[in-house]
Amino acid sequence: MERRERSSDHFLTARDAFMTQRGLVFTVEWRRFPWTKGADVERALIGPPYLGSVAVGLRDGSVWSWEDPRGGFRVVPRDDLAGLVEQVIETRAGYVPPLPKRG
Repeated sequence: MERRERSSDHFLTARDAFMTQRGLVFTVEWRRFPWTKGADVERALIGPPYLGSVAVGLRDGSVWSWEDPRGGFRVVPRDDLAGLVEQVIETRAGYVPPLPKRG
């Protein structure tokens, strides 16, 4: 019965895909995204520091979305887990936070 619940939970399935395909540990947490309204929060996959602790959300229940380093948002269809893993790694690998501005 637990296996059936896990397979219907898209966040746990995607988290497992990151682990099995690339050995990356993602956690499931609550976060705010630009598409959330007011004080609402949504579930998110949070990546390791190597990927800039990227937050990946399930936008409108149909596409995975995350912020790329340039500030735009990338999307991948919900069922394309291999594409999600590859694109998140491609856009976020080796993330270096911006330097603080000097005044």
